[in-house]
Amino acid sequence: AWVAMRDDLASTPAGEWDNVIKISGSCLPKIKPPTPTRECILLDIPKVGNTLRGAAVDARGDVWIGSFGTEEVVLLDGPTGLVKARVKLPTGSKPYGVAMDENGYLWVASRDGEINVMRVDPVTLKVDIERASKDLGNHTPYGITADGKGGIWFGTYAAAIFRVDAASGAFGVAYQVGSSTRGVAVDDAGYIWAADSSLDMALRVDPNDGTVQKF
Repeated sequence: AWVAMRDDLASTPAGEWDNVIKISGSCLPKIKPPTPTRECILLDIPKVGNTLRGAAVDARGDVWIGSFGTEEVVLLDGPTGLVKARVKLPTGSKPYGVAMDENGYLWVASRDGEINVMRVDPVTLKVDIERASKDLGNHTPYGITADGKGGIWFGTYAAAIFRVDAASGAFGVAYQVGSSTRGVAVDDAGYIWAADSSLDMALRVDPNDGTVQKF
């Protein structure tokens, strides 16, 4: 498992960088919460970025890190943790979430800037799709996940979750499901799960009709 370490913006000195750690899940002690011991940490990588907010692993086992403070995504070599590439995002775009789609493209969600949804080509290391909030029903992206069926889903830090097409970035359905959706994920049955911080609940959403179950 990869963990991107984020400091509070207010307490982070100017120029301070954040670490990324790679941990062995099988090593975690059977306690709650499962706090990793030093023996569980396989890699501890300093100076990856600033105010790190997301991590996604590609098919090669390399990891992409969203660096909010430096407005970029950073590609790390999976076995060594060495920086392989840095991809600068459009000015003002600060990654909140990153996710890989089934075709190996990296998607980035940004609450800030004029460009809020981006797709990064892993070969050219260029942003090849850009979408602004006004093109997304004026929704502000927060968390992000790929459903493996051609859809990229976003939490919004508001009531909605929404979908864009993984091939074109076209805005799709938007469902009003809660109050403050943040992190999102897809389970093996295809349901969209959203963490709602205002309701203190997990929301399970049917992607076909937006039906919600609250937990």
